[in-house]
Amino acid sequence: MNKKVVFIGPCSICMSNNKTIDGILIDDIPANLFSWKIVRGLVQSDIEITVFNDLKTTYFPRGRFWIKEKKYKNNDIEFIDINKLNIFLLEKISKRCSIGRLLRKVKPDVIMVYSLHSPYLGATLSFAKKAKCSVISIVPDLPEFMFGRHSGILKMLKSFDIKRIQKLEEQVDGFIFLTKQMKERINNRQMRYIVIEGICDNFQIQKTQTCNYSFAHDYIFYSGSIDSCYGLPEFIDKFLSTDLNVDLVLCGMGDFEEKLHYLASQNEKIHFLGQISHDDALYLQKKASLLINPRNMNDEFTKFSFPSKTIEYLLSGTPLMMERLPGVPDEYFKYIIDPKGDWSSSLKWFFSLDKDKREDFGRKGKEYVMQQKSIDAQGRKMANFIEEIVCYNDNTK
Repeated sequence: MNKKVVFIGPCSICMSNNKTIDGILIDDIPANLFSWKIVRGLVQSDIEITVFNDLKTTYFPRGRFWIKEKKYKNNDIEFIDINKLNIFLLEKISKRCSIGRLLRKVKPDVIMVYSLHSPYLGATLSFAKKAKCSVISIVPDLPEFMFGRHSGILKMLKSFDIKRIQKLEEQVDGFIFLTKQMKERINNRQMRYIVIEGICDNFQIQKTQTCNYSFAHDYIFYSGSIDSCYGLPEFIDKFLSTDLNVDLVLCGMGDFEEKLHYLASQNEKIHFLGQISHDDALYLQKKASLLINPRNMNDEFTKFSFPSKTIEYLLSGTPLMMERLPGVPDEYFKYIIDPKGDWSSSLKWFFSLDKDKREDFGRKGKEYVMQQKSIDAQGRKMANFIEEIVCYNDNTK
């Protein structure tokens, strides 16, 4: 397909040994990782692409006051950091203006927008209406689950922004969802979509050779949001009730951190590492006996979410145990152990198996994601979808 594509979103990449931007670990921003895999997948499918990178950093005064436009190349992909005023609320306005100006300069045929973010959509759809180009929105999260909890003026602004996004959704030509259930919440009558729940980066296998942490015993490992709403308190209670001769190692940030530090100080089987590098997390995943995701399948948001760690966990080759969440396709549960609500019994059963049988779970899961969810496979799926959207619009606009 000989069409010029622009990708808009957070897609910062490590171009040197410095892996931080204003003190934030680039690899710890899931949107950066997912965006970069999407871009690479499209390039490997012979799509010409320019990235408008929305550099994510802390707001002024902790971060820089102004983020200047910057052009550079990586793997023959052109990147343009979006020029913006880095002040809360004002950032959105300046970002929209900069995106509009860049689109008029680059003049793409297709625009891919990462997330239902009103500055991206507003600038993109305003340009697309005049230029008659196609717009595809990648939807990693629904707006109602994106902003956290607010009150007062921020709650009012959030409500206004969601309504604005719902209006903008009507004009989008195609969607890439993480779960098929997302289409239920999108305001678009001419729904054309595909589901790309995640992308497997095989480079991850070669990336991790050493780590800053080690443990004397076999251990269960969890990395991600350390929030009480994700089932961690309940899981820890179940784990401690088993009396298994294994440790529990956790890392990440969230509202359960203080309590977790206390639990670790009271029980030598619990190790809380706080925030660690992505490389260290990958290494610990490989060396663990079992990986877990304790989210409860009855939480409503799980219908509209594919846990970003799922493919990364499977690629590690370590067995994964998690409930059959509605947003995770059934095919995955040929390779994932479902505790069916009884974590204590499932943990005891798993560790009663001999080592070869346990390792077999991990090996099969790794083979599945490497073959079916690779950058090449998902890139071809997205490239075919772009061509389908362009052909449809060429015949109707």
